Amino acid sequence: MDMKKKGFYRASAAVVLSLSLALTACGKDGGTGTKPEDNGAKPAGTEKNTAPVSLTMYQTGSSLSDEQFDIFVKALAEKMPYVTLKMVRDGTGTKPQDLIAAGTFPDIIYTANPKFRELQNLKLIQNLDSFVKSKNVDLSIFDPQAIDTIRSYDAGKQLVAIPFSQNIGALFYNKDILDKFGLPYPKDGMDWEQTLELARKIARVDGGKQFRGLEVTDARHLGSALSLPWVNPANMTASINTDGWKRVFQLIRDTNNIPNNNVPAEEYGKGDDSFIKFQSVAMLPGWASGTSIKLEDAFKKGTVFNWDIVSLPNFKDSLGTGREYDIQALMLSDTSKHKDQAFDVIQFLTSEYVQSIVTAKGKISAINTPEMQKKYASDLGSFKGKNIAGIFKTKSAKLNPPTEFDAIVISSLGAITKRLVITNDDINTVMREQEEIANKQIEEEKVLLKNSK
Repeated sequence: MDMKKKGFYRASAAVVLSLSLALTACGKDGGTGTKPEDNGAKPAGTEKNTAPVSLTMYQTGSSLSDEQFDIFVKALAEKMPYVTLKMVRDGTGTKPQDLIAAGTFPDIIYTANPKFRELQNLKLIQNLDSFVKSKNVDLSIFDPQAIDTIRSYDAGKQLVAIPFSQNIGALFYNKDILDKFGLPYPKDGMDWEQTLELARKIARVDGGKQFRGLEVTDARHLGSALSLPWVNPANMTASINTDGWKRVFQLIRDTNNIPNNNVPAEEYGKGDDSFIKFQSVAMLPGWASGTSIKLEDAFKKGTVFNWDIVSLPNFKDSLGTGREYDIQALMLSDTSKHKDQAFDVIQFLTSEYVQSIVTAKGKISAINTPEMQKKYASDLGSFKGKNIAGIFKTKSAKLNPPTEFDAIVISSLGAITKRLVITNDDINTVMREQEEIANKQIEEEKVLLKNSK
């Protein structure tokens, strides 16, 4: 074995687990994502290749802990005795380019939609429409917005992934802080001005500790709830210095300018720590799935405090709309030598049976039915008695047509936010300067893309 391959297997620190998928189980649990036949016979083309095979799953662009991987894979272990699955994580020595060069790029990719474009540019992604047809996969079990989002990443609207889970924004709040100061709790359906008004009442220094009412430092997601574009599709330039984005940055500036509500420099970018570890901020907007995992981890380690959730606020004219549709999905590598069996694994991991297990552990299923929503976080001790229904009271905003330059603009939005929070720089000046920087980077990227073709 050459040194590159040795390094790959060492770097993977793989969780190696056997999966099993008995053919009869597909009919028993009724949740495999395949269309049932009226006569009980197997649909044509759905017979699975049960020859022993070793497959690898690549995790990139979205978190999936060893514990999470272990939980849902163990639940499937008896279903596929002929498949061995290894987890390979994106990291030093295991970047996509490293694995391509070594000829060891994995069979299945676990990622999120913002990463799709990069993987497509590397010519790594297999179109799945032919597999969906030949395997008789029922895509109607998934949230239609998930399928539409995935197809939006392909010029021909081909299906480049199968949805696994989704992110939904929510507002987490600390009841202990509000009780301490005799203040009311936030409610579902609030707008940002109502949320700011409550934050003004909370923010103070008490007993030498700063208590902030609200932290909003994520311009990208604030803007996505208004469906603000990152890139102007007409000329492929940054769309930053606009009235829409100024509205977003003004909210960030207004929040940070509330007396005693400024984000300490040492806590900037650490919102979850401020909420869970330091308990210095009373209200924090965040991804339900991401924050829930951290809350559960803290709960297991003995950090117990009284918190709850309400629906994500928005500007008054866009109430009921949440952050942009954000999904985690499973993709099939075009380099896989075992595409048929790898797709069988993808199909099984996105089945209703598996999704019920996954959503109970804190990941919101892409099968977004009322029954599935009720199961969300049901196995998490920290979520007992919480307002789970509030998470689902907003509808995800439609994703703008993705471009190759989105990441550049998103990075610029973050840079603007940091300057507005840490310094007292003028909003208009910062927006103009950062748009110029982004456009220069876009032009450089255009040249690189042209030369790579």
